[in-house]
Parts: sequence; structure tokens; C-alpha cells
Amino acid sequence: MKLSLTASSKDLASPLTALAKLLNVSTGQLVTDATSTSPILTSEIVGLSGFTTTLSVRGYFGIAKYIASLNPTFDLSGTEEINESWINSTASTLIPVLSSASLDAYRASVFTDFCAKLDSFLATKTYLGGSDGSYADIVVVSLLQLVLKKGGKIETENTRRYFNTVGSRLGFPELKEEEEKKKGGEKKKEAKKGGAAAAPAPAAAAAAAPSAPLATVDPSSADYASNKLLSHLTSLNVTSTTHSHTAAFTSDELEAAAGSLGQHTKNLFLKDKKHGLFLITASPTSDTNTKLLAKSLGLTGANMRMATEELLNTKLDVKKGCLGPMCILADSEKEIKVIVDAALMAKDVVYSHPGRNDWSVGMSPKDLVKFIESTGHEAQVVEFGVKGAKPDPSGPLDVPVGKKGGKQQKKGGEKGGEKKKGQSQKAKKKEGAADTLLAIQFKKMESFPDWYSDVIRLSEMISYYNISGCYILRPWSYSIWESIQDWFNVQLKPLEVSNSYFPMFVSKSRLEKEKDHVEGFAPEVAWVTKSGDGELAEPIAIRPTSETIMYPAFSDWISSHRDLPLKLNQWSNVVRWEFKNPTPFLRFAGGHQTTTCEAYIPASGRAIQGATSHNLGQNFGKMFDINFQDQDGKTAIPWQTSWGITTRTIGVMVMVHGDDQGLVLPPRVAPLQVVIVPIASKKCGYDKLGPYCEALKDKFAAQGLRVKYDGRTIYNPGWKFNHWEQKGVPIRVEVGPRDLENNQARVCIRHNGEKLDKPIEGLAEFAKDQMEVIQKAMFDKIKKERDDHLVTVTEWKDFVPNLEKGNLILTPWCGPEFQVEEEEVKDKSKAEALERAGQEAEDERCAVSVAGKTLCIPFEQPELKEGTKCFYTGKVAKCWVLWGKSY
Repeated sequence: MKLSLTASSKDLASPLTALAKLLNVSTGQLVTDATSTSPILTSEIVGLSGFTTTLSVRGYFGIAKYIASLNPTFDLSGTEEINESWINSTASTLIPVLSSASLDAYRASVFTDFCAKLDSFLATKTYLGGSDGSYADIVVVSLLQLVLKKGGKIETENTRRYFNTVGSRLGFPELKEEEEKKKGGEKKKEAKKGGAAAAPAPAAAAAAAPSAPLATVDPSSADYASNKLLSHLTSLNVTSTTHSHTAAFTSDELEAAAGSLGQHTKNLFLKDKKHGLFLITASPTSDTNTKLLAKSLGLTGANMRMATEELLNTKLDVKKGCLGPMCILADSEKEIKVIVDAALMAKDVVYSHPGRNDWSVGMSPKDLVKFIESTGHEAQVVEFGVKGAKPDPSGPLDVPVGKKGGKQQKKGGEKGGEKKKGQSQKAKKKEGAADTLLAIQFKKMESFPDWYSDVIRLSEMISYYNISGCYILRPWSYSIWESIQDWFNVQLKPLEVSNSYFPMFVSKSRLEKEKDHVEGFAPEVAWVTKSGDGELAEPIAIRPTSETIMYPAFSDWISSHRDLPLKLNQWSNVVRWEFKNPTPFLRFAGGHQTTTCEAYIPASGRAIQGATSHNLGQNFGKMFDINFQDQDGKTAIPWQTSWGITTRTIGVMVMVHGDDQGLVLPPRVAPLQVVIVPIASKKCGYDKLGPYCEALKDKFAAQGLRVKYDGRTIYNPGWKFNHWEQKGVPIRVEVGPRDLENNQARVCIRHNGEKLDKPIEGLAEFAKDQMEVIQKAMFDKIKKERDDHLVTVTEWKDFVPNLEKGNLILTPWCGPEFQVEEEEVKDKSKAEALERAGQEAEDERCAVSVAGKTLCIPFEQPELKEGTKCFYTGKVAKCWVLWGKSY
């Protein structure tokens, strides 16, 4: 195993290297990188096969925990919760203190406050954790030592004792108690005499600190160009100015350093266990009380807290003290909600940090919102109110809490009161969605790619990975894939097809044997070039296609006609390194002599290959020396076919059937077909509803339905309704006090929103019958949409306009042998489409094109009258061809 540690400086790496030294663990090479936001430990582990696995751990807590695990003979584990809490809080407090060359009055006061908190915790303890100390103690004391080296003072008794106890293990100089007390006494005397020994308040300290003159940053400078946030801002063509100034960690320091510029922002990164992450951008004079903010946003049961520094680093790619609204650019997964103070919107110019706290960039509030929205986030504007002012009783923050003895607004009064009678179910549904903060943020027909990304992520089908093009199939989507596999495995057995599995690696020489076949995706092949520290004699490709892995083995297995036919199937992954924006579930594979189940996506107006079958002829037999002795004793080359279905069909299913609420799953593949949600009340709680629902669950299960009773008490019914709607469960059964009384239940059909009150007797049988009804209704609906977009075109002038409408186009064609002309249609349609859209070229990052391409020659050919001309070449037509824009 080989370790390497990366940190912004040798000093900031020392808490971790000290721990490693104490445990006799070598951290190997230390890499100093001034741009590193938090330390990173990289571990290279060479397996028995000789291949290297790389593991990266980020942050003081994660690295310390990992180092401690490498030498279990030293018991420095302690309580993980305590270790994590103290390491993270110490690092987030003291790293900013250490960021300046000297310890000014403000940073000294921060250190003093931290020592006081530590002293209180240590009042009855020798160590933070463990009977003999923990790895948290080593890291915390090492960080304390760094501040002491800059001139910091520990004046509290318990913290001083603690530092000496742990520091003795690390060889730190002992703090002399008498000298410290003496110094403390002298300071008290000076303070009584009106001396200047007392530390000034933070604001005063900031004002007293020397300030660098304000200067305008040159947009053509290297520093400006390397700043991702400013580069993105430049691409939006908005007017902005960036100024440099003294580094400012707080709003008070910023006011002292750059207050003359105008309106700055105060920025908070908050986390709530139930409602997620929030980036708050407000005026420094506004009230950012989190309880009031939660009420203003309509978040029930919220407990908003400052997010950890590690979360700040990983989610927004920024150091503490450098946060600004533009940092939302780093949130590619759209996990963070952006809240903007309404007070800022009235200003002419608003300044904020572009990811570094010695620069401030100014732009209009409108352009700030434009920046936020360009990242795929919504800028939610909220009235915060003025800090210290009493809230307006009629304002948006005045929410009746309903506690006993508290004031309640009158029913029907001007200030709100009870909900109006007849409030729609749709309104209630929206409340449930807001509660979860999982509501789909985009409309399917307005922003289809963003909608798709929201649906597959919020329905818990997908988690994105930190490597482009890679993602995690979560249980909800993998269950769907298992249903597909199970169905296919049953169909394969009568055909005498056997499942098998082949290695994931292929040599360069073998891959190049099918050069023509892989030419289209050659730039996407991923290569392994090293084994441990050594270079491989020949690069090894990670399986980009199945053929190159399987067919060399065929040449060994097949020697006689008696060995044929060979029928094999394998369920496996292939890897292609995509440089365009990849779309989860969808791949863009080509084929030679292919028949295809071509799917159509109405929302995007594009087609995509589903299951495909290839007649490979004898090409691969020649490439891989596959031959056999036929019945006449002559050497022959076998003919081959290849056919398959991939996870792209799941993506097609999402795109085709999903709606603005999320997934809509066909019952045959839905992981759950029925979910039961109780609606409890004070008079009729879970103790009464639970047994009723469990008995109902058993009835559904007896009918062979996949069913779940959602008896979780931590979520309200509205949250559950939204949750299961997003996951696309075909039927939701709601059970409330009235249903219990009437021996019934409410049945909600996901795909059409229908709601039915049904008696318990026969309900399970009804649900079972509904599965086929729903399956057929969903298929019929989408088939009609496809047919409505199928048009016939006989002249070129109508071709591109119909492509722009998202139609599938059936045209007379001169024959499949005219491949050059086929490419001409593709190129010409692309050029015309771009010209009509006023564009010079397509974005190279885009994985789809505006060009029209051949999709297939349909098996069912309409009548082709004699003398019909090809719509493009004018030659005599031989067949009808289907065209369209394609994934």
C-alpha cells in the first residue's frame, strides 16, 4: 500500500502527519498545493492480480479515521461521533485563524472563544474520547499548537492541562501554568486601569486592521481567467466589475476592507436533516434567523443548521470565509436550494465573493439572478426583514404556530386564518412536495433534459458519481432491470441459449482486430496502462463492446460442425469514455446490418434504438480465426448473429411515461405495484390504522402483488403521497379514520390521477385486475402519441420543417445501397436546421444532433406506387425509409 498526502501547506498537514508518526504509519509523499481546499489522502493498494486500486479520503476527520484504522494495535478509536464532531469543529474554526501570516486581535478572540468551549467540555474529562485518548485528540492538539506558534495563548486551566497531556506524546513544549496565570493577571490589571490589553470586539478589530487599497482586477489576467465562476459569468455577457482587497472572513471584515464599494452580501450555507441544503444570500443588515426563514419557506419541522466545512468543500468547492452566491455553479446535481434576500433586489449593484475572499465582484441583482438560473437553479426571493426589528404581523414570516395560549388569527380575517373551504387536493399535494423539498423543479415540456435529470435522481433511481459518465443504479432502478433480466432469461431457455460471463479486459491487439467495428467509438475506449508503479508492456482496454471479449474464445471452442450452433448470452457492462454530456441510461451504439425496436420520445421529438439484432455475417469469424470442419470435411467460417437489450430501455421508459410529478411505472416492471399510506389523527392513530393496513397488505400480497405498507411515523401523509408519486408506484391506497369506520379505502391510480373509494371486500382482486388495465392504457396512450407524430414526406422542402416539429418522417428512398446520399441527407438537414435557428454550429458538448438520420426500413411497408421518386435524389424509389432526430 502506498499513501500520499496533499494539503495546502506543510503546517496544515502536520496534524495528520503527527498522528501517522505516532501510529508508525508512513504517509509517504507530502504534496503541497496552495489551491487545495482540504487535505486529501490517496491510498494505492496493489491487489493479488497486480492491478492497482486507488482510494481517496478528504478532510481531517476522514483521513484521521483512515490512518487510525491502519494500526489497530494502538487503541485510538474513541467514540466516532465525538471524534467527528471535535475534528470538524476545530478545523472549521482554527483553519481560518491560521490563514493569515499573523494573529490579529479578531483571530485571537476567535481562538480564545474556542479554547473556552473546549475547556467546558474537558471539565470532567482527560481526553475528548477513549480511555487513553483518541485520534481526535491528536488532531485537535496539533491544530492548537499551530495557533500557539503564531502567538496564540491558552488561558483556560482545563485546556492547558489537556494540551500538556496530549502534547507530551507529540513532543510539544509544555505550557507553564504559573507564567500563563501571571500574564493573565497582568492583563486584568491593565484592563482595570483602562489599558489596551483587552481584546477588541470583532468589528473593532476588523476596522483597526490595515487594509490594502481597492483595485480593479484585469479581466484579461491569468488569475481572472482561471476562476471558474468569473469565466462562467463572462460567458453570460453581463456587465460586472471585480475588485481586489484585503482578505475578509466575516461581514464585518468585509465592511472594513471593501465597504466603500457599496452593497455586499452575507452568505450562509445551511443544512436541514429533513429538507436538505440551502445557500442563503442576504444583506448583512437583514435578519437571517433560521427559524423565521424556515417559516417563510413553509418548511415544517425544520431545524436548519450551518453546514460543515467539509460539506462546504465537497458541495460548493469553496473554503470557509470565501462563500458567495456564484459558488452554486459547483452544484451540478442541483441538490442545493438558493434563497435570495428581497432587500438585495432593490439595489443597483450587489457585490459578492467569486469563491475567494480577497475579491468582490459587482453586478446588478437581475444579473446575479441570471447567473444563478444559468446553473439550473431557481433563485427564490424571500423577504427577510431588518435585523433587530419586530416582524410585521401581516408579513410572510408571521405564521400561526397553534400552541396553547398563543394568539390565533381570526377565521376569515384579513390576516389569513383557516384555509378556505374547498381547498383543492392539488394544493395539498403541492404542500406535501414542498415539505420534502423533492418536488420536480422543471416541466417536462419546457425543459426536458433538466426534467429527466430531476426525475431519475429524485425518484432514487440514480446517484451521480464523481467520474463523468458514471452513475450508480440504486435499488429502485436495479429492481426494474432485474425484472427485465428475469423475463429474458425465461424466454432464452426454450431457445437453448445459456448464460455465461467473460472478462472485462481486452488486449490492444485483439481490439484492433475489429478496427472497422470499433472505429465509431474508438475515442471513447478506456485504457489501463499501469500495473502498480510499472508500465504494462501492452495497454489493456476495459471492455468497450462484447464481441472482442467473446470471439477469441470461440476460435478455441469451435472446430467441427458438431460444435455448432453455439448460443450464449451474457449480462455485463461495457465502458466507453464519453466526452460529450452523458445521459444516464442512454448509450449511442451503432450496428451493422441491424434490425431494431425503434422507440420514440414525444417530449424531445427523438428516436432511440431499444433492443437490436445484428447479422454479423462472417466478418468476425475472419477477424478472430473462427472456423470449423463441415460435414464434407472442408474448412468453413460460421455465420454469426448478435442481439441484445440494455439499460437504455429504462431511460426510454422514464422519458416516455414520466410526467411533471415524476416517474410513472408500468406495473409489470414496477418494484412496488401497491403502496398503502395511513392518514393518522389524534383520535385514530397508528395503533388503530396499523393492524387494518397490515391486514390489507396481506390481501394484496396473496394476489401476487408487490406491496408495501408505509407505516413510518416521521413523515406526514402529504410527504408520503409526493414520495411515492415521484417513484411512480402504479396504485396508492390511502386509509384514514373514515375508511376504517366504513371498512373501505381510497385507491389512487398514478398514471391518470383517478381516485376511487372502494370497499375492502374485493379490493385486492380489483387491484390485481387494474395492473393489466394500467399496463394497456399506458401503452395505448404512448402509441397514439407516436402515431400522431408519424408523417409522410415526398419532397425535400418538407423534410427539415417536420424534423423541427419532432416528427418521425416516412419517405420514399432509392435503396439502402445509396449510403453516400444517406450521409448527404444527414449533413444537409443539419446545415439547414442550424441556419433556420440562426446558429453557426452545434455545441460540441451536446450528445445529440439536430440532423435527420435514417432510423430503419420498416418491416411493414406501405404501398409504393410504380414511378414514385426518392424524396432526395429523384431516382426511382425502392422502399419506404423512416427518418428522424435520434439519440
